[in-house]
Amino acid sequence: MGMERAILVGGSVAGCLCSKKIAELGGKVLVLEEDREPGKQGKCTGIVSKKGLDSLGVAYETSVLNRVNGAVIHSKNNSLSIRKPQVQACVIDRFAFDEQCALEAERAGAEILYGQRATGIEARNENYRIKTKNKNFDSKILVGADGAASFVAKEMGFPAIGAKDFVLCYEAEYEDCSIPDPSMVDVFLDAQLFRGFFGWIVPTGASGARIGFGTSAHSELKQAKEIFWKKERVMETIGGKKVEKTREFTAIIPLRTRSQTQKNNCLLVGDAAGQVKATTGGGIVFGGLCAQAAGEEIAAFLKGEKLEIEYEEKWRKKYDGVFGRHRFVRSFYNKMGNGTIGASMALAKLFGMPWLLERFGDMDYIIK
Repeated sequence: MGMERAILVGGSVAGCLCSKKIAELGGKVLVLEEDREPGKQGKCTGIVSKKGLDSLGVAYETSVLNRVNGAVIHSKNNSLSIRKPQVQACVIDRFAFDEQCALEAERAGAEILYGQRATGIEARNENYRIKTKNKNFDSKILVGADGAASFVAKEMGFPAIGAKDFVLCYEAEYEDCSIPDPSMVDVFLDAQLFRGFFGWIVPTGASGARIGFGTSAHSELKQAKEIFWKKERVMETIGGKKVEKTREFTAIIPLRTRSQTQKNNCLLVGDAAGQVKATTGGGIVFGGLCAQAAGEEIAAFLKGEKLEIEYEEKWRKKYDGVFGRHRFVRSFYNKMGNGTIGASMALAKLFGMPWLLERFGDMDYIIK
């Protein structure tokens, strides 16, 4: 068993953190990444709670573009400003962060092969054969860390996440914007425009911004974009002078964990497992923590310390309640109309809403 290695498909945050943990604990691990370099290639807003980033054990400081102390939350007719004296979240360069995760995994002893896209998987006598264009790789342990549209999950017959549990997001990043306060993000709540999700303006610094939104009504994406980009706050940010759009993308985000994330020695981690907060769509922190839990189990199995991998039981015991609480909050919000949202905002302004202040102060509010 000591000479066996685990194979991971996907070299973004979850894959790199899982492989790093395996290598740190003395296991052998190979990561197959389809792109020529690590990372999400800019397809991420990249605002992450500072507490959450600290919990991952990654030297993330060089990837930080901006630090955030609070948010202005907008309903259709009200706005509520929430600010704390301490830094609450960091806006990161996602490519630089993923690159750092990959570097730390390799330094720990993990091997990463780039330009290796999985094209097929076969289960063969307690082994998995992962096929790429030019080569086959065999292992007793296979980990799918390949995102929301996981190829591993599909090939290995894992239960699907329902279409209604995905939101479709659009985001564009601009330079030379008008940013009144880089330490504050804008959050837009509109039950009609952003069905099942919300909109945002996230400053990347004194003059840069990421502007986007998500919706569960996928067919309404184009219409929502046209309306959102005409909102006064958005126009104030990018209107009135020539600004440069540096990137744009659409992406899907799962808002529910898969009902099964382990089949024998085949595991799913991160977005592939749906390990994403349903409230915000954030998956870096808890996807990473679950991936590290998988790495611990795999390393123990590879070294002969355990007869079987107990990943599903381990991560659900520690974090399933967290994801459940986020789903509850998301479900509660989705049932609110704009009238209820507006009234709640008005009451929050009247009474100060300390609960919301506390929750913003600990954005993940699930690490016990």
